[in-house]
Amino acid sequence: PLAVRDLAPEALENFLATNSHDRFPVVADERLRGVLHRREALAALAARRPPALETAVACSPAASLRTVADLIVGSPSGLLVLQNEVGPEGRVIGVVTLHDILRAQKMFARDLRD
Repeated sequence: PLAVRDLAPEALENFLATNSHDRFPVVADERLRGVLHRREALAALAARRPPALETAVACSPAASLRTVADLIVGSPSGLLVLQNEVGPEGRVIGVVTLHDILRAQKMFARDLRD
């Protein structure tokens, strides 16, 4: 997944210029540190200050769709980070958004109709 790995101003500017998403997990020293919103990154760059990170909510890719949906709704960033092992030692392996949940539910509903 796309993840911010360097919050230094020049690296962050380059990352934002080449990636159009709105939210990104932040990984440093191979550990999940939080979630960065594009608007916060841009504000921090303009003010020449470190960006503020939101708390990351993470789960295993084995979690049920219901669990994932509940976690996203409760996430301050609206982004759920998938880790191979949830916790400080876990490696980030993906992200899930509310849009992903809606797409999955639509697919399940279509399968039930067919």
